[in-house]
Amino acid sequence: NSGAAYIYTRDASGVWSEQAKLAALDASPQGFFGYSVSIHGDTALIGANGNDEAIPTPLGAAYVFIRDPGTGMWSQQAKLLAADGIAGDDFGSAVALDGNTAVIGAFGSSNSGNGLNSGAVYIFIRDPATGTWSQQTKLVASDTKADEFFGNAVALHGETAVIGAVGNDEVTLSGLPGVPGSAYVFIRNGA
Repeated sequence: NSGAAYIYTRDASGVWSEQAKLAALDASPQGFFGYSVSIHGDTALIGANGNDEAIPTPLGAAYVFIRDPGTGMWSQQAKLLAADGIAGDDFGSAVALDGNTAVIGAFGSSNSGNGLNSGAVYIFIRDPATGTWSQQTKLVASDTKADEFFGNAVALHGETAVIGAVGNDEVTLSGLPGVPGSAYVFIRNGA
């Protein structure tokens, strides 16, 4: 269960072929590299929510791979970790990439004071000049509580991120208690 990710390309006639098989440089058993994936241009973001930075309960990680436009070869550029990650966060369980911004879900996160499995999402940005990635911010829902799994799904387009919280327990449309889930929209302003 160390995992892998495969890159396929389509030629002008519509035929798909495998271009590369990617694996983490520090691959380990139960790493689940490839649990989530996103690609934008010549950059791929790959989640590994079982990464073993903490054994036996993993923190999770996300890996950035870049493709050389000349050769088509892929190489690992970075390994991303939550600055405040703790065991069981499931960091890397959902990923999204747009340009030089990466959104990484950690639906098992409990370290925001909102309860077990309340969840969190981390935003990383890449310096286009150096290729260096850094954590820009951590997002949590304003009304989240235990077992809401905020960050179980993420999407990103430009300055807008949409975050799923499958366990959000607001009342259903019928007014009855339930677990319909929610999606939260975040917008980045300025820098």
